[in-house]
Amino acid sequence: TRAQLPAVPEHDGPAAQPGPVGWALEDLPASQEQRAKTFRLGRDGHLYVLGGPRSGRSTALRTLAGALADEVPVRDLHVYGLDCGNGALLGLGALPHTGAVVSRTQVDRAGRLLGRLVSLVEQRQAQLGAGGFADLTELRASLPEDERPPYVLFLLDRWDGFVSTLGEVDGGVMTDQVMSLLRDGTAAGVHVVVSGDRQLVLGRMSTLVEARLVLRLADRSDFSTVGIPTREVPETLPDGRALTPDPVVESQVAVLADDISGAGQNEALRAIAARRRERDAATPSALRPFRLEEMPGVAALDDALLERIGAAADAVREGWVPFGVGGDDLDLVGLDLSGSPVAIVAGPPKSGKTTALRFAVRAARAAGVPVLGLCPTDNELSADLAALPDDEAALLRTGEVEEAVLVERLQSLGPGAFVVVDDAEVLRESPLASALTALVQQARGKGWRVLVAGSVAELGSGYSGWLYEARKSRQGLLLSPQTMGDGDVYSARLTRSSLMPKVHPGRGLVVDAGGGQQLVQVPRP
Repeated sequence: TRAQLPAVPEHDGPAAQPGPVGWALEDLPASQEQRAKTFRLGRDGHLYVLGGPRSGRSTALRTLAGALADEVPVRDLHVYGLDCGNGALLGLGALPHTGAVVSRTQVDRAGRLLGRLVSLVEQRQAQLGAGGFADLTELRASLPEDERPPYVLFLLDRWDGFVSTLGEVDGGVMTDQVMSLLRDGTAAGVHVVVSGDRQLVLGRMSTLVEARLVLRLADRSDFSTVGIPTREVPETLPDGRALTPDPVVESQVAVLADDISGAGQNEALRAIAARRRERDAATPSALRPFRLEEMPGVAALDDALLERIGAAADAVREGWVPFGVGGDDLDLVGLDLSGSPVAIVAGPPKSGKTTALRFAVRAARAAGVPVLGLCPTDNELSADLAALPDDEAALLRTGEVEEAVLVERLQSLGPGAFVVVDDAEVLRESPLASALTALVQQARGKGWRVLVAGSVAELGSGYSGWLYEARKSRQGLLLSPQTMGDGDVYSARLTRSSLMPKVHPGRGLVVDAGGGQQLVQVPRP
């Protein structure tokens, strides 16, 4: 176990740099000694951990993260994981150092994690360049303790699993992001540790990292491809037994506790967190790792979300319309309709279009904004509106209303009023079309906010009429996009990773007029 490793040499670096941390046992026959193999933040760069199935690759990553978390406080180290294997890294979530551990099935979350890390490296490069610092260690040495940027440990388990799934998403953008971290991360204090098989030392990845820890490989001849002569490979290599090339040194990766099972090692991680709780308790939130919350399959309109809706009341009164929750913190996501006042809610049947309107109406009511709803058919939205007092909202069932009545009702609306139109495709050629055209065209001058909901196939067709006028806004909520052509409603280009093979009620993309897209989940009232 790690507790049985020999003592680590005294820390001889600057005070701003954490000392070396032991995580394996090296055997040195030439000097007849065994010593702790250490990893030192700010000095050691990236690391490849190579091995075949069940050779101890995931254990090596888990041990390294646990050892560092045991010795280095949260203010100096943040940990993030991308688990493309069997979930061995998920236990790291018990550590206060861990911001997120993402699995390969969480495509959006993986993209957000890699995007945040790449942005972090770019920000630090600019900071280092502006101050004339060579690396993060020099920058940290120049700053007070409470202002020192932390080192980052990014663990990617099972490169082969990454390549076959996330690595192929949207033309390989995530592969490029990982390679960017490997190229530029060291000086910025971002340490990348990747486990995998011999694919890691083939192709573009082979030249980016020199440090390699080689566990048992599936084929003995593969050792030569990683710089270790076959004649220097022992006949048997038990789990966790590793070799490092040039010169060849044999070592044994430590475990965090005597129980080497996954459950036992995860319990050891929880024990580390408990043991260091007092040390890390006073760390301010600004020095803790950023979080990447997982998008819920179904979002509940609970008390916490209602509180956030209430806190956003001023923004809603100014023209901001929330559509759902999303982003790293699962905060409210919406569009500012104060400049371009019309937005389209489009999607296939049963995708949650009416639910999106109900949520937006709920936010408008909470902010004291008057609401007018146009509903061709009775549904949950019409029921909500019909149950409200006349001074809060009004419902017009379009099948029962003449154009003159709609015009009169629109003329009575004051600035800031919120108008929602459900099942808009039913009204495409209705007798109310002229009034609806005036609604869309005059919304900006009148200070209204307009949401138009309908079928993505119907709203995206045609080049005349009031729906075409509404579509000119090029913004809104696209629910459960299933083809690349669904983005045409907003003149937006979708990515393949944003497409959904089947309808997921309430899941969609908020598309702004500039083409920006953000994944959201619409809460169900």
